[in-house]
Amino acid sequence: MPHALVRDPRALGSHTFDLLVIGGGIYGLTVAADAAQRGLHVALVERNDFGSGTSFNHLRTIHGGLRYLQTLDIARARESIHERRTLARIAPWAVTPLPFVLPLHASLTRGPAAMRIGFLLDRLVAGDRNDGVPASHHLAAGRVLARDEALATYPDLDGTDLTGAAVWFDYVTRDADRLTLAWAIAAAAAGATLANYIEVHALIASAGHVVGARATDRTTGETLEIRAAQVVNATGGSIDRLLAPFGAATGLPLLQAVNVVTSRPAPPAALGG
Repeated sequence: MPHALVRDPRALGSHTFDLLVIGGGIYGLTVAADAAQRGLHVALVERNDFGSGTSFNHLRTIHGGLRYLQTLDIARARESIHERRTLARIAPWAVTPLPFVLPLHASLTRGPAAMRIGFLLDRLVAGDRNDGVPASHHLAAGRVLARDEALATYPDLDGTDLTGAAVWFDYVTRDADRLTLAWAIAAAAAGATLANYIEVHALIASAGHVVGARATDRTTGETLEIRAAQVVNATGGSIDRLLAPFGAATGLPLLQAVNVVTSRPAPPAALGG
């Protein structure tokens, strides 16, 4: 039986936690679940619904780092492969294999020859992509299709001036909210205290160390002080809001994505431009 998520804001101020996680997107929830499973006394707060920010509005793809091979960032590619494989192993119900198809043109750096080299490198780097993964979720290695085979296999490419197509496989999570909530349930089952609609408006510092946060229960207007030995700021695009008063703003550049919704049914493969 799934563990019930019980919202009890009073528990947040009752004692000092080992870890306070601010932000209930999928990153914050996975941090809370992992820490609680290691035996730490964990609290997590979110100012809106769990997973209502970036964790809701994203492309829902679980990629294996193929893009990082363009810059020979092998370490980051390996990390992506490992994380993709882990998710398919522990939550196969949450992800589905999906082919990605990129039309290729006569180009030295983006043509068939370049992609064949990239896929060869990927075979070496991702040779263990399917270790421990259910057979239903095994991912084939990427390959380059000749023009005629590409058009016959993916008719949606018709009308494109291409010399061939690159095909590789990653996962897509079709119900991202369910995956996000699963991490919340796992954190609660491991003993973490979770509460949404708790908005943190300031961090508490002592002797140069963050020791908690001041927050407001948005459902009642009650103010809270949450104490913890360690604090994780998992607020995504709002990360600098809490850090700026301490002169510790990251200044990280953020990207804004635009998703276009059409009435045309989606093809069975993700087609690149």
